Amino acid sequence: MKRKIDKIALLVVAGGLTMGAIAATHTQHPGIKELADNEEYVALMAKNDELRKQEDSIALLINEARSAYSEARSAATLTPEEIDEFDFHIIDLEQQIFEIRTHRGSITSRLNTIEQEWVLTQLTSPHEKMEEVATSTPVEGYASNTPEPATMTDSATINTPPADIPARTTLRNLIDNECFTSELTEYDYNDLRNAQREEGELQALAERYTELYNQASIFVSDYRTANNEADAVKIYDRFTELTSSLYTISSEIAQKWNHVLDTKYYAYGYILEKNNYYDLLDKASADFTTMQQQCAANDGIYASDALMHYAMGRSTLLNHEREFARQMELSEAADSLDAAYRNLTTPEYRLEPLRLEKRLFLDYSPITIGRTNYYSSTNPIPELKVYEQGTIYRILLGSFRSKQPMTLFKGVQPLSIAQDDNGIYYYYAGGFATKREADEAQQFLREKGFKAPEVCIWKDGVMTNLTDEDTDEEQPTIIAGSRYMVQIDTENISDDMRATITQVAPSKMISRTGGKFAVGVFNNRSEADLLVTTLSELYPETAVEITEIEIN
Repeated sequence: MKRKIDKIALLVVAGGLTMGAIAATHTQHPGIKELADNEEYVALMAKNDELRKQEDSIALLINEARSAYSEARSAATLTPEEIDEFDFHIIDLEQQIFEIRTHRGSITSRLNTIEQEWVLTQLTSPHEKMEEVATSTPVEGYASNTPEPATMTDSATINTPPADIPARTTLRNLIDNECFTSELTEYDYNDLRNAQREEGELQALAERYTELYNQASIFVSDYRTANNEADAVKIYDRFTELTSSLYTISSEIAQKWNHVLDTKYYAYGYILEKNNYYDLLDKASADFTTMQQQCAANDGIYASDALMHYAMGRSTLLNHEREFARQMELSEAADSLDAAYRNLTTPEYRLEPLRLEKRLFLDYSPITIGRTNYYSSTNPIPELKVYEQGTIYRILLGSFRSKQPMTLFKGVQPLSIAQDDNGIYYYYAGGFATKREADEAQQFLREKGFKAPEVCIWKDGVMTNLTDEDTDEEQPTIIAGSRYMVQIDTENISDDMRATITQVAPSKMISRTGGKFAVGVFNNRSEADLLVTTLSELYPETAVEITEIEIN
């Protein structure tokens, strides 16, 4: 990982990024000065400020890295491996930002609780003068200290009159008004404020969902064009991680949005009913029912039902808040909500569901005839690979109680070997996508002298011997009955001995097996006996013996 970071760091520096530029992007949030003696509040404000600086730094690093990456890629100065490193490292940086935002969200929640408790203590003395209250640092997209709100969540800001002006009966932030503070129980009012905070967090969650969705979409495209299984597996694993994060964020959006709707609908309805405003109460009921019907009609169509519910429901909730403020004659809150409604932006929720069909990288290989010593101790026959998904055909050459010399298979490549629970070894050749290709390979092997090659098929990891299924008669293996090989205990075969072997046993292959040489295979023992007798007479100092091949 250090090499990746160094590579990116060099490009970022080349792009002109400085830590001074990073630091300049952050400003300290003022907080509530009356809470300066609260050690927990001060510590949380400091930690929140520290995390914001980290977030700003990483965000700038990502922007500069992307710019440098784009320039380097356009100039073709990056290798494919370095391109992969950039892609994954930028994603890691974005994940760090998300984790920081999550941490800040928990800090913000605690800060809001402390501030709410302080505000409630002030509300118990409505005639006392109160200073302007600034909220703790909001989540991303959550307007707090601006003259006009940027979104509907502006109503979460706590605003009270300056110290030199008596407390007003109408406040800019809807739920700070007396109709809530005096009419709701302490529990319900705190729950309402928590819902207001969560509504601000929803915007950041929606933005994070869209970011991760866009990244996952790129992985879908990259996976479909991956050239090899190793690259595809890496991409698939990363896609799985992203979809897991998307599911988590979607669940959090659903939980928070449901809480916001339930809590606000109850609080507003309670106040309206208590003041006999039944017309607006009935209208709100009809509007919310229509909204829920529209959401239900779109369930299952897009990538996230939760994001769709939130995006489609925001305007309904905000419009009801505007009408509520007008009905209750809360003019400043109504003006603030009108501005928020005019500037309301809807998160993009019409996202296609992400589907990634797992690719099957099956090793299809035609059969060729090559060197009989192609496989060796340093290049052994690979174990048979069984794929959990997909279909592949192979040709069974034979089954044996012990491993066989390569001369037996006459240079057939590629080979693979499997061993069952009884210790029997099975030798397979090639790999084919269709039955027709396998049948052609079977005929090819017969023409090369293999007596009974068998077509086998694997479907999703389960093997079936098609040759056994096609006939009721027992099929012979490649070397039905006993066969024999002549073992010569010598480290080297002289030219004279090689000439003798060729004369006595023409067409028989000579191969090295460990510290010995093997000649064969012989169909008849008498042929093998003749070679042993001849070599023993001519080379009495060399041990020569016959080995019988037992076939299951």
